[in-house]
Amino acid sequence: EGLAAHALRVSAGRLASSTPQCLANSLWAVAKLGISGGSTADRFARACLAVMAEEGRLRNFSTQGLANSVWAVARLQLRGPEVVRFCDAIAHEASPQFVPRFAPQELSMTVWALAKILGKGPLLGKPSSDAAQESRGNLESFLLRLTGEALRRLPELSPQGVSNVGWAVASLELMGHDCVRRFLLGAAERVASQLEWFPPQATANLCWAIFRLSGEGVREPVAAFAARVADFLEKRMGEFDWQGLATIVSAMARAELALVPEVHSFATSLVCYAGSVQCQGLGRQALLNLALAGVRLWVDRDALYPVAVRIGEIFDNAAADASGAPLNGIDRRQWREVKNHFVWHG
Repeated sequence: EGLAAHALRVSAGRLASSTPQCLANSLWAVAKLGISGGSTADRFARACLAVMAEEGRLRNFSTQGLANSVWAVARLQLRGPEVVRFCDAIAHEASPQFVPRFAPQELSMTVWALAKILGKGPLLGKPSSDAAQESRGNLESFLLRLTGEALRRLPELSPQGVSNVGWAVASLELMGHDCVRRFLLGAAERVASQLEWFPPQATANLCWAIFRLSGEGVREPVAAFAARVADFLEKRMGEFDWQGLATIVSAMARAELALVPEVHSFATSLVCYAGSVQCQGLGRQALLNLALAGVRLWVDRDALYPVAVRIGEIFDNAAADASGAPLNGIDRRQWREVKNHFVWHG
C-alpha cells in the first residue's frame, strides 16, 4: 500500500497532461485494486475527476473509458463537487450520437454505475442544493438515453447485463418512463424463455425489478412472467440461495400475484421447505420476509405455522439477548401481521 500511495502521489502531478485513456485507466485501477491509501487515494481520484470534467475533455474519451470511469466513481462512493462537475460533463458532452457506440457490457455497466451514483446516499453532495438537483436531473436524462439504447439492443445484452439495467432503473423508480417499462417487459419476455441460462442472483434482481411494474397494459405480461418463474423455481429451488428466494417471493407478494396459480403453488412449496429444514444462510429479516410473503400470497395456515414458530423463537431470543441485533419497528410491524394471520396469542 505504501508503494501504491507513492505511485499515486507521483502520478497526480502528471494528470493534466495525461491522455483520456490514462485518466480512465488510473481511476479504474484505484477502484479495481481497492487501493486504501486513505487521503492520498481520495485526493488522486478527485484530481482525476477534476481533469476529466474540464470542458471538452470527455468528448475524447472512448466508451470503454467513460464506462470504466463512471464505474470507478460508483465503486469508490465518491461524493462532493468534483463528482457533480464530472456528472455534469457526462450529461452535456455525451451526445446522442455517442450512445450507440457503447458495447453491450459497457452499456449495462454504465447504467448500473449511474444508478449507484444517483441512489442511496447523497453521492452528489447535499440533495437539497440546486447544483446537486440539476446534476441529478441531467444524469437521469443520460441514463434514460442509455436505457433506450439497451432496449434497442436487448438481444445483445448478457443475462447479467439485462439484470444490471433492470435493477438500475427499478432502484431509481423510473418505471413511469416508457423506455423503462418497455425494457422491463422486454426483459421479462426474454428471461421467461431463457431462465435456465440466467444466474440465480440475476434472476432474483430482475424479478424484484419486473414485479414493481404497475399500471395499464402490464398486469397480464407480468402475471405470465410470474407464472413461468414460479413454475421454474418450484422445480429447481435448490439452485437458489435463501436470500434470492425470499427476494423473489416477496416481490411476487408486493405485486399482489396471489391469484396466479403457479405463484401460489411456489409460495406454498417454499414456505413448507423453509419450515422443514435448517435454513442455512437465511437471516432473521429474510425469514420474516418469506413468512410475510406467504401470508400475502394466501398460503395455507398449516403450511405457514412451522415457519411462524421458528420466527417466534428467533424474536424471543433476540428480545432476551441484549448483545444481539435489536428488533426495529419494521420487524415488529411485519411480525404482528404474520401473527394476526393466525390470531396468535402469547
